[in-house]
Amino acid sequence: MQQECIVLPGAVGVFVQAFLLAACIAILVMKKLHEGPKRTWRDFTLDSSKQILGSGWMHILNLICAMILGEETKGADECSWYFINIAVDDTVGVAVEFMLVALVTRLFGFQTGEYGSSKEVDRGMYLEQLVIWLLILSATKGYMLLIMINASGPLINLSNALLAPFAGEPMVKLVVVMICFPVVLNSFQMWVTDSFIKRKEATDDPSEVLAPNPKSHAADAAAGGGSQTAADTKRRHRSDASPA
Repeated sequence: MQQECIVLPGAVGVFVQAFLLAACIAILVMKKLHEGPKRTWRDFTLDSSKQILGSGWMHILNLICAMILGEETKGADECSWYFINIAVDDTVGVAVEFMLVALVTRLFGFQTGEYGSSKEVDRGMYLEQLVIWLLILSATKGYMLLIMINASGPLINLSNALLAPFAGEPMVKLVVVMICFPVVLNSFQMWVTDSFIKRKEATDDPSEVLAPNPKSHAADAAAGGGSQTAADTKRRHRSDASPA
């Protein structure tokens, strides 16, 4: 009988969880270094802490879903279901999270990434954002679970096809579904998520690029007109001063 892959196999499972956490932190630090000094390290740390705590919460939910679905369904073990959870969460789930953050912002005036003055962190603002973010993640997970249950057949077939080379090696399969695959997809998910949970700068508003300020156009036109008038005056003076 072929040995099944389980998501919490003792000491190896602990190492896998620790490695996954370190990879998530490294991804966020790389993004901070890539974006430069636009965001302070204080704000980056607070933004990242929300993501890391949220990722930890989602990781726990994914483990629970993988273990339950692995027992209740046929044709897929726990590792295959964890693989499916990550694939759905880091693609469709990211879009749902973005829409929920935008909805909460519009309905309740929620400002993500604002933590008070630069000298002192407003703990109330931070905790409010953290709780809202965890609620958004929980709601997203519930929606993703409905998708996975209703589309379990195709999803199981797809995961079995992709993981077929590791079917006889449960430990190798564990490393693939909990390190290799998540590192790739989590890099995308955390990079994109950081972009919409951090504080929005004025330059981040695409409408300013697509629809420039009409006042600035008027000012440019006036300046241009003034420059043209001055140039015409100089030419007239030179013409008057020339000998007949």
